[in-house]
Amino acid sequence: MIDAWEIIGRVLTDADFRNTVLKCGSTKPYPVNATSRADIPDDDYDRLRDAVGTKVKGPISLMALGEMLIAMRIPGLKEPLGKLAAAICNTGVNTTDRTPLFYAALGAAMVDQELLKQLPYDVKRFGFDLTQKDEDDLKNIITDQNVIDAEDPFCMSCWSEGCNLKMLYWEGHLHPIENPFLWRF
Repeated sequence: MIDAWEIIGRVLTDADFRNTVLKCGSTKPYPVNATSRADIPDDDYDRLRDAVGTKVKGPISLMALGEMLIAMRIPGLKEPLGKLAAAICNTGVNTTDRTPLFYAALGAAMVDQELLKQLPYDVKRFGFDLTQKDEDDLKNIITDQNVIDAEDPFCMSCWSEGCNLKMLYWEGHLHPIENPFLWRF
């Protein structure tokens, strides 16, 4: 998940990267199989992995790529994404050439409203071992009221909807969060 958070943090702070990533999304709906799972073509994963790899230097999981590809299919993503990116930019914090963990912390806070509320009070508790400058700048961004106001529509209308969708990475390998069975105890 940390790679997905880093991708999101970078998409929100780098307009060129954002445009490159958004161009990787499919122009056609993904086919859905009998268990309501989206079947994402390998070419879409490859295209996005190549684009993301220009910025993210660590491992890039299929889950991160799949979540991005699904999120990019949600109607109306670009407007709230653009408004949130503008709100972050308008804080005046320099977000260029930061550490991968800075982008991951920012991305995580923008897709998890509970983390957004708690992160300013104890960044390290959540595993983000940032430099003091990164921590201060992250707090300046995520406590800015315009960022908070723009995060809600992005998260609730786009990102949370994508999290509820099921994905098929390849035959027999399903999205790890979704379970097609109903367990009764």
